[in-house]
Amino acid sequence: MKILEVSDSFYPSVDGPISVMVSLAKKINENGLGEAELLVPEYKEKIDVEGLKIHRCKAFYTSQDYYCSAPALDRKVKKLIKEGGFDIIHLQSPFPLAKYVLKWGKKYGIPVIYTFHTKFRDEFEKRLKSKSLQKFMMNYIMDCINGCDAVTTVSQGSVRCLAEYGYNNCDGVRVIRNGTDMAPLGADSARVENLRESLGVKDKFAFLFVGRLSEVKNIPLALNALAKVKQRGENNFRFVIVGNGEYESELKKLTQKLGLGENVIYAGKVSDRKELAEYFAACNALLFPSLFDTSSITAPEAAANGLPAVMIKGCDSAEALIDGENGFLWELDEDVWADNLITLINDPEAVKKAGAGALKSVYQSWDDIAKQYAEFFKEIIEGKKTAL
Repeated sequence: MKILEVSDSFYPSVDGPISVMVSLAKKINENGLGEAELLVPEYKEKIDVEGLKIHRCKAFYTSQDYYCSAPALDRKVKKLIKEGGFDIIHLQSPFPLAKYVLKWGKKYGIPVIYTFHTKFRDEFEKRLKSKSLQKFMMNYIMDCINGCDAVTTVSQGSVRCLAEYGYNNCDGVRVIRNGTDMAPLGADSARVENLRESLGVKDKFAFLFVGRLSEVKNIPLALNALAKVKQRGENNFRFVIVGNGEYESELKKLTQKLGLGENVIYAGKVSDRKELAEYFAACNALLFPSLFDTSSITAPEAAANGLPAVMIKGCDSAEALIDGENGFLWELDEDVWADNLITLINDPEAVKKAGAGALKSVYQSWDDIAKQYAEFFKEIIEGKKTAL
């Protein structure tokens, strides 16, 4: 079974769908489940991934490290689809490269599936002021999604979101949750201790955020709650923020305004997976206040390192969490978060217990997830053959 994984973004940009695509393709190949190759935009900085064949499409730089693919100007893309011998195409995005591949995949009788990762409407409403442009973009992506032979997503909440967007076959959506390539408790202990010392958290309770620094991630909720924690006399904490993005300068301004300059550490983007695992292992709890994410990959990453996640009750990413057992679920309220953050700081044993629960029930390896995808791919391929 030969699979073409397609995304409209790639390294050196860092986001969830890129990580999902790379992890899935590597595990499919390593476990003998198929032969997966990537098709991505051609960035100025070409980054290879060991064990993966990567095809690159002509693209031009737009802004904020994003390159827009121009597949119609790159004849090798159409040739790849026609002559590449692929049994199935897996889209990780619904933008120009993916739409072009969908068009020619259908023409050449190759089944095309799409994985829904992102609440696009929220993103468009944040970034685009024009209502008509927001509507145009929603129609654009839904034309792609509805054109695919099948759709997967990462949570039941995402299925409901697809229904709201106008997807026409929600009963047929397959839910396959995200996993992680991080080995359980695999971070080097000596390096973790060195990191804790360099971060200044050896004798502090360390909260962690990992991800893109974007307005939709709702990081100000955590900052405002921590400011209230400090105002109430509890100062024995640090908040380590790993990532970068267009909202970073605003977050740093807010950090200073709230008087959290000594408490918040902006560590920048960490691309190396072993180093990222060390950041997880160096901290006590993950703060992830986003309502935007469909199923954050940081929760299983944190769980792999014995870290419980703190999320907003009812958010899509929290479907695997049970409050107090394998994570913490709190109402969308800064005072509630402040109260509970103080409780965590003063009860590290309860946090460790939840972290152990996360390792048992939130952690999922990409080996297991890759098997689920491979089985689904085979179902779609056989269904396409039967239909013909």
